[in-house]
Amino acid sequence: MPLNARFENDFAALSEKITPKTRAIYLLNPHNPTGTVSNDAAFKQFLREASRHVLVIVDETYLEYTADFKSHSAVALVCEGANVFSFSYF
Repeated sequence: MPLNARFENDFAALSEKITPKTRAIYLLNPHNPTGTVSNDAAFKQFLREASRHVLVIVDETYLEYTADFKSHSAVALVCEGANVFSFSYF
């Protein structure tokens, strides 16, 4: 899925691509190779909405290098019971 003009995940475009045949969505945050970190509120809103329909897998490798790792991490949604799988390689 192409990124938006700011080299971020395009959540509106991603949402439009979810169909009954979609089984999972794999996202990078920060994105590789651009290094852009998704806006926290928009990212979590997308995760909550998309995870009602499909498993959302979030690769958070290198997120620990951001200024506020905890606020950007998807782990809180996992703890809430959302259909989200979050991991990092650190």
